[in-house]
Amino acid sequence: MASRAPVQTRRGATPARGEGTTWPKARRARPVFYFLDVDRHDDLFIEVAWALLGRKPTRAEKPDVLRRLQEMGVFLIDTRLDPDDGSSLAPHVAGLIGRCRRLRPEHVVLIATSVYDAAYARLEAAGIPVVDKRIAFPSTGRQGNFRRQFSEALEMTGESVQSQPWRRPKRHEA
Repeated sequence: MASRAPVQTRRGATPARGEGTTWPKARRARPVFYFLDVDRHDDLFIEVAWALLGRKPTRAEKPDVLRRLQEMGVFLIDTRLDPDDGSSLAPHVAGLIGRCRRLRPEHVVLIATSVYDAAYARLEAAGIPVVDKRIAFPSTGRQGNFRRQFSEALEMTGESVQSQPWRRPKRHEA
């Protein structure tokens, strides 16, 4: 789970995985932010969406919420190219820096304290606009800490919960 990072914001950006309205299905045992067929333990998606959109999404709403996050320029990239790779994070930071440079984010928020510890100083030294905030991964029992820490990180960037929260589009709008 430690490889989940960073959340980046850039107006007009597209997600690192999936394009348009087609989102990949999970092929891993562990949930991944953009996968649609995650039936449990999708805490990162739920908590990020809740923080940015002002309400907790249901699993059925995930495709619409992902589109809304994309429209907002919010997306997630993993530190490791393969999030199931259990190796040390440090060797993957150079690749993360390259991906961040290509994406040109306005802000990078590192999620998981292990990711922060491995990547923050190197991202900052590389000129990436990384937020200096350690954030716990929102796994079982840590969702409250995540909400508080992620909210503080958003305040540090000048971003906050949307003034017009996401709503599920009506059939004729979709």
